[in-house]
Amino acid sequence: MLDKIKQFSLKNITAVIASVLFIVFIAGLQLFSPWQVIIALLFPIVLMTTAIYPHWGVYLLAFFLPTTSWYFYFGKLEIPFVDLLGLFLLVSFISRLLYLWSVNYQQFKKEFHWPILVPYLVFLGISFLSALQVDTPMDSIWYTVRWIVIFYIIYIFLPFNIIKEKKHLKGVIVSLILSALAVSAIGLASLPQQDFYNEFVRIKPISIFGIYPIEQNQKHISETIVSILFLLFTLPFLLKNKLSKKLIYGLFIFFCLVVLGSFARTAWLVLILQLLLFGWYMVKRNKIQLQHFLMTVILFFIIMLPATYYMAVLQSSPLSVGSTESRILMTQIGGQAFLGKPFLGQGAGHFEELIQDNIYFIAKYGRFLDAHGLIQKISTELGILGLVAFGWIIGNIFYKLTFLFNRLKERIVEQEILFYIMLSAGGILLFEFFDTFYYKGKLWFIIALSLVAIKLIKEKKLVDFVK
Repeated sequence: MLDKIKQFSLKNITAVIASVLFIVFIAGLQLFSPWQVIIALLFPIVLMTTAIYPHWGVYLLAFFLPTTSWYFYFGKLEIPFVDLLGLFLLVSFISRLLYLWSVNYQQFKKEFHWPILVPYLVFLGISFLSALQVDTPMDSIWYTVRWIVIFYIIYIFLPFNIIKEKKHLKGVIVSLILSALAVSAIGLASLPQQDFYNEFVRIKPISIFGIYPIEQNQKHISETIVSILFLLFTLPFLLKNKLSKKLIYGLFIFFCLVVLGSFARTAWLVLILQLLLFGWYMVKRNKIQLQHFLMTVILFFIIMLPATYYMAVLQSSPLSVGSTESRILMTQIGGQAFLGKPFLGQGAGHFEELIQDNIYFIAKYGRFLDAHGLIQKISTELGILGLVAFGWIIGNIFYKLTFLFNRLKERIVEQEILFYIMLSAGGILLFEFFDTFYYKGKLWFIIALSLVAIKLIKEKKLVDFVK
């Protein structure tokens, strides 16, 4: 069916569309600037292309995941570039579905599925119910639509339904690795701009043409890397031309050094846990001996002593102490709000309002912040019911992954691929467990990849990776 669509679209319509676009371009030049006309004409071209080849759109989405601070404005509406790209991909995917619905309804029904739908709908329903009990329900409803609906539709539903073949998974992973390389380059470019004598030097984002596309905090570099780090080890199974182990481990060490050089405490914790789990799996698979692994761990900590001292100095600085104290105070404020409405919480998106209304916090820190902790955020805004529903989502995914992982004892290659994807998804989830990006794509896109891996393994589409 897809071949017919491609043949019909490319052979019979392309010439007509090209002629129409050329005429529109010439006419548009009389009214608008050339750039405005070009951008307007690119929209239908890219829309048609991603409708026919939706996986190209997912590759772009994967590459631009870190760009959570590259904003576009439509009146009062502020949208990061990556979300705008996701919405664009959603429109093209819906266009594709509508075409299939009109020509082949049976194929249309097979074209999409709803992963983890039941636990997600429960969580979504609780978020809407919570909004009904607050003084400004429309704010909570908008927050729910803007973040909770979007994270599922764009970052779980779309990747799950578009990534259908091993080549699509390969393209996504390569895009993620290239994105991490770009983010690392941005971080390294900050080093010459820093004062090595009078400030705490670390790898951190820089502005590009006056904007910070990946935010301004160093943690945004490290979280990008920990989410893709172990996907590197899937490349030998995914690429036709087997990559050299030296290249893969070279990139692995490079990314680890960037994470360590960011001196983000959460990133260090996540990286250490990932490395320990990686070592455990290698020992279990008899790829390395236990004594060699233990010696490597000891050597790693010895080498890390100077950096650890450097980190300790940072943590004792007034800035870091203030950051820790602010998190403690936010936890206290959230705890009091939770006790006020323990079942359905204060309403989605209202944590910042609680902080803003706290005179002591604003007087001490000068600005309000979002919750720094997943449990803190959800328990305060959605109460016990929301926390349980969110736990159901994560627990459901964890059960599916571990159940399949244990069943793949005789299919070692597939188990190893799944392990590396699980390690990446678990790493970014643990990172956000202590951070503020619970509903953003950089978390849920990687989790969606783990669901894609389950799907492909069940359909026995990963066995082709074996040479």
